[in-house]
Amino acid sequence: MGKGGGAGKVYFVLYLAVVLELLIIIVERDEAEELLLSKQRETMKIVQSILSQLQTGSGTEGINTRPQDEITIPPPGLNVKELGFDVKDSRKYIVEVGITDITSELPMRVGESTKDYTERLKKLIKLANVEEIEYQIFFSPSQDITSAPLFPSDDSIMKKGIDFKTWQSGQTITGPDGSIWEFKGLRKMTFDNDQTFSNIPIGDNYKNVKGEMIKPVYQPPLIVGPDFAPQISADSIFYYTDLSERKDITTSALEAAKKRAFTVNFKPPSIAGWYKLRFSSRTNRILGVRKTEGVQEVSEETTVNIGTVQLTVKDLRKVQKELTTKLEKFHLPNVEEFEKGGDLAKFEAALLHSEIEAAQSEEPTENVSHVRLFGYIAKLLAPGQSVNFKQNLGAIEFNVRVITPKAPPGADPAIVPPTDGYAASFDKLPAAFLFQISPYQGDGKNQVTAIVKETNQRFECKPLYLYNNTPNAPAMSGKADYIAYMNENLAVGKYTVEITHGISASSKQPKTETFDLEIFQTGLTDASQKDINAKLGFRALFGSSVDFAAVPSSGSKIPRSYEIKVSTDSKEQGNEATYDQLNIPQGKGLPLTSNASNVFVAIKWKQPYTNKEIMLFESSKEIKQRGPSILTATMVGPKYTFAPNLKTGSIEFTGIEASRPDADIGDVKANTVLTASLTGEAEIVGRIKGKEIKYSVSDVEVSDATEPNSSNTRWNIKINLQLISNIPSGAKSIPISGSFNINLRATATNPKNGKVGVGTKSLNVDVDYSITRK
Repeated sequence: MGKGGGAGKVYFVLYLAVVLELLIIIVERDEAEELLLSKQRETMKIVQSILSQLQTGSGTEGINTRPQDEITIPPPGLNVKELGFDVKDSRKYIVEVGITDITSELPMRVGESTKDYTERLKKLIKLANVEEIEYQIFFSPSQDITSAPLFPSDDSIMKKGIDFKTWQSGQTITGPDGSIWEFKGLRKMTFDNDQTFSNIPIGDNYKNVKGEMIKPVYQPPLIVGPDFAPQISADSIFYYTDLSERKDITTSALEAAKKRAFTVNFKPPSIAGWYKLRFSSRTNRILGVRKTEGVQEVSEETTVNIGTVQLTVKDLRKVQKELTTKLEKFHLPNVEEFEKGGDLAKFEAALLHSEIEAAQSEEPTENVSHVRLFGYIAKLLAPGQSVNFKQNLGAIEFNVRVITPKAPPGADPAIVPPTDGYAASFDKLPAAFLFQISPYQGDGKNQVTAIVKETNQRFECKPLYLYNNTPNAPAMSGKADYIAYMNENLAVGKYTVEITHGISASSKQPKTETFDLEIFQTGLTDASQKDINAKLGFRALFGSSVDFAAVPSSGSKIPRSYEIKVSTDSKEQGNEATYDQLNIPQGKGLPLTSNASNVFVAIKWKQPYTNKEIMLFESSKEIKQRGPSILTATMVGPKYTFAPNLKTGSIEFTGIEASRPDADIGDVKANTVLTASLTGEAEIVGRIKGKEIKYSVSDVEVSDATEPNSSNTRWNIKINLQLISNIPSGAKSIPISGSFNINLRATATNPKNGKVGVGTKSLNVDVDYSITRK
C-alpha cells in the first residue's frame, strides 16, 4: 500500500501539472484573442476617424470670384467710350482644390532605407496633388438678367454616365427646369507623378525634402472645342499656378500645403446669354488597391492610404471579417463579387439596403456607422474603386452673364471675314467657311450673300445656330456667326470670295468685303504618301508598332479636325487605334501582334462646322516577321586543322551571332536558324618544290553554340577541305593560300503564325597558312 500510495501521489501531481498547462494555454489564447480584437477595434477606429475628417470631400474649396460674374461685349464698330463705362471683355479666375497636407510626413524616418523612403515619397506626392482636373464651358441663350437657368446636378450627371470628354462642341444637356445648356468645350489636365518626382532635387539622398521642392508637373491638356480665351499663348489658357506666381492673392505656405491652385483665362464670344464655367477634380486623398493589380495578386502587406495614415490589406481584412460577422443579419452585399469587378452602383444600392435594416435595429447609430465602414473598406480593397470615394471627387461651377449693349440706331452693316482674310478647303467637298456680321437683326432682316467672283458660283449663307438647328440665337444688335456653304465642288485653284451684307428697310448702304479662298487637291503630298507607304513597308513588323507624320496637300493652311485610324484584321480586342491629329507619336502606335496578318491606315479630314468627312489617304500592308541580323564582329578565327596525312582539313570560325527578333508584343522571340553556302567553286592552292597542290572546299557545317532562349544565338562555322592533288613526299611545310565567299542566311520563324523573316550576310574567307607535317 505504501508503494501504491506513492505512485498515486505521483500520478496526481502529473495530473495537476497537465491541468495547469491547459489553463495556461487557455489564458494565453484568450489574451491573444483579446489582443487581436483590440487591434481590430483600433484599426476600425482609425478608419472611421480619418474618413469622418475627410467626409466633406476634396472638391474645389475656394475660388477668388463671385458665384455670378458679368462680362460686357461691345457691339462691332462701336467706340466703347460711347457706352459711358469701361468694358473688359475677359476675366482671369483662380480655382483652389483641397489636397492632403503631407508636410509632417516628408522627413526621412529613423532607420528608413533610401529605397523605402523613395517609395513612400512617391505616394506622398500623389496624396499632395490633384490627379485630374477638368475645365468645362457651357452656354445658355437665356436673357434672364437675375439668374442663370438650372444645370443638372453632379449626381444626376454621374448616374447617367455622362463623360463630357467624349462630347463634341454643340451637344446639349437639359437642366431640371427644362432649360437647354450647350456644351462648348473643355480642357483636362492630368498629373504626371513620375516627372514631378524626377524634378525634386536629390540633395543628400532626399534627406532634406521640403514641401516647396515639390513642383507639380501636368501633362499637355486634352482639348475639346474652342478655347474661349483672349489672345494669349495656348499654355496660359488653363494651367497649374505655383504659389510664387500668385501675385494677386495672399496665401501662406501653411495654406498652400493644403491646396493647389489653377488659373483660367476666359473670354466669351460676342453672344449674349449665360456661360457656366464648371471645374471637376479628382484627388488622391484616399488611395486604395490599384486597379493594375489582379485580385489574386494583392499581397496582404499591400498598403493603402487614408490621408497620410497607412494601413495594410491584412489589417483591413481582419476588420472586414469582424464587421461581416457582426453585421451578418443586415444582409451585407457580396464583397468577393465586388472585388472581382462588380458593379459599383449595384454594390452601393445593396449597401443602402443594409443601412436601412441597421437603422431599424436596437443600436441604430452604431450599426449604421459600421455598415458604412464595411462599405468604405470594400472600396479600399476593390482594385481601382478608391477613385470613387466622394473624398476624392469634387466639382464647383459659377455663372458668367454676357451682355452685348445694343448699338445706337442706324449702325452701319459690318462684316468680319474669315481670320486673316483667308479660307481653304479640299476639292472633294463643297467649300464652307465661317464669318461674322453685325448688327444682327433677326427674322431675315440681315441680307447676306457670298459669291465666287471668278465663277459666279454662289454660297448659301445662314446664321450658324440655324444651320446647326440649336436654340442659341445671337443677341439682337450684336455680332452673329454666319456659315457660307456650297452644294457643289470647286476645282483646285485660288479664288476671290465677295461677301455683301445689307439690312432690309435700312437707309444704310450694304457693306462688301472680299477675301481669298484656296482649294487644294484632296489628299496628302506625294512625299508624305511615299514616306507613309515606305514606313508601313519596313515598320509593319510583328512585335513593333507603326508611327508616322502625315502632311496634307494644303500643308498647314486647312484647319485641324484630322483623324488617323490604324487597324489590323485581327478579331481580338484592341485591334484598332484612332488619333485626332496628323501624326502618330513614336511609341504610341498600334501594337502589331502575331494574330493579325495585315495593317490598314486611313486618314480623314472633317470639315469644321459642317462635320462632313473625306478620305485623304488609305493604305494596307502585310505584317511581316522581322529577319535576324547576322553579326560577324564577334567572330573568332580562323582555326586550321589538318589530318596527319594532310588529305583532309578544316577551317573553323566561332562566335558568329544571329539575333532572335521579336515575334510578338512582350518578350516573345522568333525561332532562328543559320545556314551557310559557298559562292562558286572554292579552291585553296599551295606550291612546294615547284609542284602545285590544291584543296577544294567540300562543304560548310553550321552549329549552334548557345541556349535557344537567349536573345542572340552564337553560331560556329566549319569549312571542310579535301585534297585534290598530291603532296610531294618529304615536304615538311606547305604554304597554302586562297580566297572565297560564304553566303550566310538566317531565318526567324514566328512561333505563333509560322511567318518567316530572312537576314543575309556575305562572309569573305582569306586563307594564308602554312601546313606543317609532323
